[in-house]
Amino acid sequence: MGALANAITLKRNGTEKPAPYGVIFGKSKAIVGAPHGQKIPMSNAIEKRVRAIGDAYGYWYEGDGGDRKFFPANYKGSWDDKMSSGIGAYPPEFLAAMFGEADMGKQVRMVAGPRRTVFEGIMANSDKLSPLDGRRFSEGVLTSYLSSISDDEVDFRALAQRPATTQNVEKFFRAGAARTFPSDWESFPHKAGKVMKKFLDRRDRFLIDQERGVYVVGAGHLLNIKRLDPRLEMAGGEKAR
Repeated sequence: MGALANAITLKRNGTEKPAPYGVIFGKSKAIVGAPHGQKIPMSNAIEKRVRAIGDAYGYWYEGDGGDRKFFPANYKGSWDDKMSSGIGAYPPEFLAAMFGEADMGKQVRMVAGPRRTVFEGIMANSDKLSPLDGRRFSEGVLTSYLSSISDDEVDFRALAQRPATTQNVEKFFRAGAARTFPSDWESFPHKAGKVMKKFLDRRDRFLIDQERGVYVVGAGHLLNIKRLDPRLEMAGGEKAR
């Protein structure tokens, strides 16, 4: 066993799991896997250690901080916003987040409109579509991103030049989601998925680089963080997906 496993008392003979969604500890840091919107289950021993770090250095949450109700004390903010504040030139791969939005209908309504193309509709709403805390991106960044995900089967540059009718905008976003997140998306078979992987890796490397505090993340992050830095030890993680 590693030092982490030796340091934590687990109820091995009972039904309690140490941390089904995983926790990665550093000296003064914990990256906590969460089933977004649900209470984060963990053993008393691990929760005590997480709280000791968070109460001392603060809690950071993914996105809009929807999970903060489970550790409401010493809230510092969104770690996505913290990451965004340290980014210089806008990375084109971050636009991959457009195709991971759960409410596609909202995006379609936002971008569609008369007398403009899909491209122009995206640019008109770049602050709302940007994953970088409302930061606008340039036409050059959008063009670079669309070029990077286009292939022989789907040319996103061409799709973006079509009139921004509801039908065309929906086709654009559906094609992007399909190429980015096919059924076997974790093998990243398409160029769009490979660009998404660059985006995910950059976010996860940010978490690895943090020195202090508790960072609450979607549980799937922990598996990728372990792949990026195999030296890290994770408690639990049976449900980390």
